Amino acid sequence: YNWTADGTGTSAPEMGVSRGAALVDGGTDAVGNANFGAASTLTYTIANTGNVALTITNPVTIAGLVNCTATVATAPAASVAAAGTTTLVITVTPTAAGAFSFTVSVVNNDADENPYNWTVSGTGTKKSGGDDDEGCTTSEGQFSWLMLAGVLASLGFALRLRKQTA
Repeated sequence: YNWTADGTGTSAPEMGVSRGAALVDGGTDAVGNANFGAASTLTYTIANTGNVALTITNPVTIAGLVNCTATVATAPAASVAAAGTTTLVITVTPTAAGAFSFTVSVVNNDADENPYNWTVSGTGTKKSGGDDDEGCTTSEGQFSWLMLAGVLASLGFALRLRKQTA
């Protein structure tokens, strides 16, 4: 059997995003624990695996913030050549202990992933090894005063004993 096949090849950009591992459009990047009140940096690689330039429309949108602040620290390039990459850097600061999240949206010219969206999620935790920026509570203050009162009472007793023996 012989036959003839014909058609027209097409050219298209194909966007992919990764931060260590690939993130699917509509997926979630679980970033783990982050100290609340302290900024963390998330660096994403945007790749064009297509055969023509990928166009990115800045600014990248961050929305739906829950228990955090997040900003774009470094915007991706507006154009990514075929087989090329660009970097997107986001700074996130959890505002309290507990779960935090937000969504990222990158408008582009990929025919089936426009916009390319993902959710970032994590847990705000206390800083390790010291002050947790919560200040002292009333009960902590009461224990400090009790300790000070005990030291002063002991000092007074020691001075009375010394005076009686002299």
